[in-house]
Parts: sequence; structure tokens; C-alpha cells
Amino acid sequence: MPRKLGGVNNGRDGIRRCATSVARLQGSMGMGSKRFAPRNALLAGVSLAVAGIFTPAFADFDDALRAYSYHPNGQIDQAKVLEALDLWRKYAIAGDVQSRQVLGDVYSNQSVNGCSSDSRDLAGPKPVDTGVIQEDKVRALAWYTIAATHDFEDYSQKPDFCEINARARAQTRVPQLKSVMTTEQVEKAEDLVVTLLSSESEFDLYRLGVMYQTGNGMPKNNVEALTYYNLASSRALNANPNAVKAASFLKTIMTREEIEEADKKAREWQPPLHDAFQGPSPIAVDIENQTKVLQARRTALAIAEIEANFAEGNEHLVQGALAALGLYLDDIDGTRGPKTIAAIKRFQYNLVEDDENLSEEQKRDSMTGVLTPPQKVKLIERAASVNHPQSQYIYGVMYAEGIGVPVNGEQSVRWLKKSASFGYPLAHFALGKYYRQGIYGDDPIEPSRSEAAHHLGQAVALGYKPAEKALEELYTYDYAQ
Repeated sequence: MPRKLGGVNNGRDGIRRCATSVARLQGSMGMGSKRFAPRNALLAGVSLAVAGIFTPAFADFDDALRAYSYHPNGQIDQAKVLEALDLWRKYAIAGDVQSRQVLGDVYSNQSVNGCSSDSRDLAGPKPVDTGVIQEDKVRALAWYTIAATHDFEDYSQKPDFCEINARARAQTRVPQLKSVMTTEQVEKAEDLVVTLLSSESEFDLYRLGVMYQTGNGMPKNNVEALTYYNLASSRALNANPNAVKAASFLKTIMTREEIEEADKKAREWQPPLHDAFQGPSPIAVDIENQTKVLQARRTALAIAEIEANFAEGNEHLVQGALAALGLYLDDIDGTRGPKTIAAIKRFQYNLVEDDENLSEEQKRDSMTGVLTPPQKVKLIERAASVNHPQSQYIYGVMYAEGIGVPVNGEQSVRWLKKSASFGYPLAHFALGKYYRQGIYGDDPIEPSRSEAAHHLGQAVALGYKPAEKALEELYTYDYAQ
């Protein structure tokens, strides 16, 4: 157990202060790769706060939840989702059990809800529906395991109901998640637990020793347990007295060969590389995340702009696509009424119906009645495949412009020609436009004046007025530009 600092590390408030201080310290000093145990981080946070570097306002788990749940007008704010995820990671590393548990929920695509009186009504979208979080059972199991084995005494905490409930939920989720994972995935999760808990702190090393000795959260292994107890006992002034006692006891029930093996492993041990050094740099990850946000926003705006071409309301395309799939049987009037919402929910259920990793409750939770941009892309794709001309037109434009899918000339022309075969004037007009300028990406389409003239002429014949001017301008278009 780490040493207690009288009047400073008192319950979850101390941990929240610790988490925020560490986050700010790392940000201001370029120490994103440095990991602190709660006690060491608290010392750093207190000394710097006294020096006037930190402001007195501190964030907590609920602040991250508010960021995750903030989605005005039903549109997911992906920047806020990433902000929440970053905060929860920092709090989890600092020892906040709710953040540890919610990271398990996030990476296993569970609903994220509040517990306290201030946050009980907060609820964010399903993680994978945000467009920036991917399901990762290995990472989920690692965080659930850390939350499930959380020892409040080690953190000098007097837990409230929400914190106790967070640990209990994690304890329930661990066997549930393991039941749908392979042995290899479970072993990877155990390795990740070691990576997340291992640091230069005797506190985390001692916790790993306990987990290996008791078989709680890690496979029972006395050699591994003694290895980590030895490491936690050899940290000079920071040596953990509990680790010293635990190591002494363990040696009384181990063979000489086992003790020597543990001693050798402790001498050769190196702290696992932090996530920041195992993959792309933090800057690269941040750029990738921001790119995902921008791409998703562009997809949402582009689809909304396309939908607006059909009527004053933008539900005509959605209703038509749902009708083509047999999910909407009422008039297509562009109004978002109860029947349209019910049809959207049925479509959302169809998306997850065959997912064996989700319970029926989880599948029902995905039926929000509000389509995310990725779900709209999927709706258009499925409706196009059952010969819905409007959706085929949209799908062709998406391939030409790279909206939700990679730019692909041949795919674009294929879907537009399918739509045009039904006498759909917008599809002919789009074909004329793209044959005039070409589509460059995968399987590019080179410009062709004859093809452009043919399709623009077809659009004119079908009564699409804008095609008349485009056809007139076609022969003045500079194909060399």
C-alpha cells in the first residue's frame, strides 16, 4: 500500500486532483510518455499547485461524460468524444475506477451512462456510432480487469456508490467478455494489463504482484508475483513495504529454482513501452483523430447537401431508401414522423441483428431513431443494391467525390449507369459531368466528350433543365486543363 499523505490524498477528490494535475503537467512539460503512480503524481501535482502553476478548478469523471454526451441537434460532436476519451484515459491511469470501467465499456461498445445525481441523465451514443471509436475487445478486457481488481484501500479511498458500482460492473463484464474471446485475445489483454500498470512506480508493480499471487485478474503464477514484488521492493526510498513483506512470505512456499528464476527476471526486467512509443507518436495519433473527425463531418454535410436536392425537407431520400428495403410502407412526404423513426429503428436493428458479440439488450440500445453519417452511408449502399434509383445515384456520387467511401471511378460510373437505366435524369446529368472532367482515384475514368454529350442529352430529354446549359457549355470546355 502506498504511503498516505495526511490531509492530501483523501478519497476520490485526491485522485481527481491527481489526474488533472498529471494531465496538465504532461501537457505543459512535454511529458506525454511519462506515467506516474497516484502517490508520485499527487506529490508532483501538490508541489506545482503550491507554486501557482495550476488553477484551482479540477475536472472529474462526470466532466468527461458531459463532453461525451454533448451532441446538439442530434449530430455527434466527434471532437468532444475524443476529448472525453482522453480525459478518461488520464483519470484511469491515475486510479479512478469509474474511468477504468467506462473505458472497458467504450472499447466493448457498451452504452455509456452516468451514475451520480449530477450525471444520471447523461447518456452518450453507442461508441462505434461516434465514427472515431472502434470496438477493441482486448483493450476492453484489460481495462475491465484493472477496474475489477481495483483496491480502494490502496488508493486511500472511501468509495461512494458509483465507484463501488463501477468495480462491480467490471467484475461482471470480465467473464462475459472472455466468453466471446479467443485464448490468444485473452492473453493479449493480460499483456496489456501489465503494460498499463507497469511503470517506474513501486505501487503499480506491487499491484501486479498481488494479481499474479492471488490469480485475481492475471493467471496465478508465484514466479511472476515474486518478480514484481522484488521490483517493488528495490525502489530505494520508494520501496513498498507491503511488497517486501509479500516477497518474504512467498519465498517460504517456493522452491529455490522458482526464487532464482524470479530474481533473474527482476534483474532483467525493463518497463514495457508506453502506448506512445509502441505505435504512432501522440502528434500522429492526434492528426489521425482530427482527420477522422473532419472526414465524418464532411460526409455528414455532403450527404445533407445531396438530400436537400430532393425536396425542402431532407427525409425524402431516407424514406425512399427505407421503403426500397421494405422497412417503410407509408407515403414518402419528407416528414420525420413516428413511422419514419420506427423504420429507422428497424434498419438500425438490422445492422446489428447478426452480431453474435452483442446481447439483445445491446442490439435494442442501438435503435436510436437517428441515423449517424456511417449509418446513412450503409442505408444508401443497401438500398442501391436492391435497385433504388435515387440511392444508386447517391452511391455513384459518393464514389466520385469520396464521400464515406474511397474515390473509385469505375464504381461511380457503374452505380450511376444503373440509376440512369431507370430513366433517372440526375444520374444522366452526373454521368455527363463526370465524363466531362474525369474521375481520378482508384480505377480512374478518363474524360470523354462523346460520353458526356450522350448523358447530358439524355438528361435534357428527360426534362432536367440544368443539363441544357451544361450541354451548351460542353463544347467550350477545355479538356486539356
